[in-house]
Amino acid sequence: MMRHLFVRCLTGLSVSFVLAGCPGTGQDTQEHPCKTENHCIYNNATNESECEEGYAWEDVNDSSNYNCVLDNGGCPENSNLDAEETCQCDEGYVWNADNTLCIETPDCPEDRIYENGDCVCPPNTIELEDGSCADTTGCPPNSYRVDDETCRCVTGYTVNAAGTACVLPEDSCPPNATWNASTERCECDEGYTANSTGDACVEIEPCPENSTQQADNSCICDEGYVVNFDGDACVLPDDQCPEGRASVIINGVVEARCPEGATVYFSNGEAGCTCPGEQVWDSEENTCEGDLCAQDHLEVDGECVCPDGEFENSAGNCETIPECSNGQVLVD
Repeated sequence: MMRHLFVRCLTGLSVSFVLAGCPGTGQDTQEHPCKTENHCIYNNATNESECEEGYAWEDVNDSSNYNCVLDNGGCPENSNLDAEETCQCDEGYVWNADNTLCIETPDCPEDRIYENGDCVCPPNTIELEDGSCADTTGCPPNSYRVDDETCRCVTGYTVNAAGTACVLPEDSCPPNATWNASTERCECDEGYTANSTGDACVEIEPCPENSTQQADNSCICDEGYVVNFDGDACVLPDDQCPEGRASVIINGVVEARCPEGATVYFSNGEAGCTCPGEQVWDSEENTCEGDLCAQDHLEVDGECVCPDGEFENSAGNCETIPECSNGQVLVD
């Protein structure tokens, strides 16, 4: 609604809507009552006044009242301007999903609140797969509290390698590993293998000279070579061990040393242990079994000798020394 210029004449003269001063007085009109500070705008070209946008006449029935007041600030029905001139829904009403209208607060389940056009879990909670709201206090994002000491990742997330956060599976792998969606697991990148605990990928050390890398990233000495005494190189059998000890092929894998006192042999592409004396090498247990000396021999200081009064013949057996006659002496 617009109002034409209103002029209040001096005392004793009538009030009228005119464009200039009061007749017969020579007096100027009083200052126009439409004030900018009252949110009133005067249009000199049309001699009309109107309120700023968002404001309305304080009293539409009083043509002398040029005060403009908030016209609810343009707020929708069931809302009002607050002290900061922001539209707020009245009690019992909430904004709709588009934040354009104030609607009656919908009835939400007991554990939910209405927000942004939907019934949602309240702050510090998260919606689980079964539709319930779980407490998240003290837990990292994308997890919820199971008990006073335990947080659990929500469905679709997994614990990262450090065990400190819940991340998408593809972000959970340790360094030098990649998520395999088909197997749903982290796999070490080429050139790396899992460590002994399976929680990290370490660089695969190249196999030593004269050996071949296997599918499981282990190394097997090439034919004709065996592992040295320190287990870090493949060498010829004659070069491998001090004091007659050796690493040998047992059950097809180079993994054990000959027992003490035994010597290594290499024949027809296979290595093995030769036990001393009459003992026999047990390849499965990697031990020398049986007595060191034959039954007719005695062990003296680690050697097998014939008893007094006997000698060892060419076949390795002990025989009684024959008695000589006529003063003759038996010599070797």
